[in-house]
Amino acid sequence: MQNFRTKARASSGFFSGKKVAACMLSVAVAAVIFWGITLTGNTEYSDEQMTVAQALRAAGDTLSANADPTKFTGGISSRVKMMELEEQGQASSDDEAEQEAEDVQALLKEDEEIVTGKFLGASQRGGSTLETKTVVEEEVIAYPVQQRETSLLDPGEQKLIQSGVNGKKTVTYEQRIVNGELRSQKAVEETVTQQPVPEIVLVGVAGKAVSPLDFDVELDEQGIPTQYTQLLTNQVATGYNVGSSAMGASGQGLSAGYVAVHPGEIPYGTRMYITSADNSFVYGFAIAADTGLGLLGDVIDVDLYYDTYLESCLNGKRNVNIYLLD
Repeated sequence: MQNFRTKARASSGFFSGKKVAACMLSVAVAAVIFWGITLTGNTEYSDEQMTVAQALRAAGDTLSANADPTKFTGGISSRVKMMELEEQGQASSDDEAEQEAEDVQALLKEDEEIVTGKFLGASQRGGSTLETKTVVEEEVIAYPVQQRETSLLDPGEQKLIQSGVNGKKTVTYEQRIVNGELRSQKAVEETVTQQPVPEIVLVGVAGKAVSPLDFDVELDEQGIPTQYTQLLTNQVATGYNVGSSAMGASGQGLSAGYVAVHPGEIPYGTRMYITSADNSFVYGFAIAADTGLGLLGDVIDVDLYYDTYLESCLNGKRNVNIYLLD
């Protein structure tokens, strides 16, 4: 019996020694692993288990302040790889950096904490969508307003003689849209499809000449030519208009400044200056270019041409002095 107890103690001691040895071995292995982790400063994870925080630690967190934002465009995975390359002092080409960033994205794409982006030049930047498109729009051309001074009206009086009409044009725009919102647009082409018609308003100014012609003849303080060959006083003058592209009996195109006369009394081509006796109304410099029945029948002495029918009506019938310059 005593021999059995002695064997039992020996057996118990043997097994206790094995347990102690196993425990010591486990502690040693754990110490080695801990020591290795402490030296590297990194904790290894499987590709499927890495989170954003773990990926940043794997790349070296201190690099975030030195990262060049022009080398990547917002994907956390591409930022991680780029920082890792910079810490190692590696000069990677754009293609290499892009490929390595894509590799990291592939590893981390299933992690809910990863928000991927796209590289510069694509349709997104840091999660923002960029769209460029071309649109063609029809726009209105506002008609201009012209004020024409004339001595046909009393000083300060105004009269609308032509209503304005808006024009039209087609404009091609290049638009830049960010996140569905129009940020800017630039006109790249413009075509006028309908010219606007100006609004014309007459403004009364005493002594303002109707005719745009100028013969470089000096006028005195009263507005009378200093040199002339003949003066015809108290002549009956009317006004007329026969539309655009009108041609006088002399073959001369008609516009303000060209007048109708009796060619037997005043030959075609004669230059003259026409004004009222008190100089309140001034037709101005003129050229004989047309005739008519009233002139040939000695009913009137001169018929003054106007660019609009309304102006010819405003002229009515009035007495003028005619200074022949030739």
